[in-house]
Amino acid sequence: MAFLDYDQKADREKGLTGYRMRGIIKEGVLLFTEINKKVFVRTVVLMLALVNQGLVLFGRPPLPIDDDMITNAFTLVFTIGAALWSWWKNNSFTKEALTADEYLKELRKLVK
Repeated sequence: MAFLDYDQKADREKGLTGYRMRGIIKEGVLLFTEINKKVFVRTVVLMLALVNQGLVLFGRPPLPIDDDMITNAFTLVFTIGAALWSWWKNNSFTKEALTADEYLKELRKLVK
């Protein structure tokens, strides 16, 4: 089993910003361990379009996706993203927590 890792610094020097591909080669097959978010979204949209086109081709009704469903899905994803982001960040409310944050900033300045 070999590990495949493209050098991000070299990619940036070549002007390939945002390009990131990591994976493991096992028995001749590349198994991706990290997928770019844009690639994932494009793949999902392509799959929906292909399924919808296949249904139309065989005389079946297309997927019942309307504007309200897209708006609700976008709002749900945005809300979940905002909740996870605010949960992940250090939200200091108390005086002690704010003091500890200032102390941590000072320690980080000393380390640099």
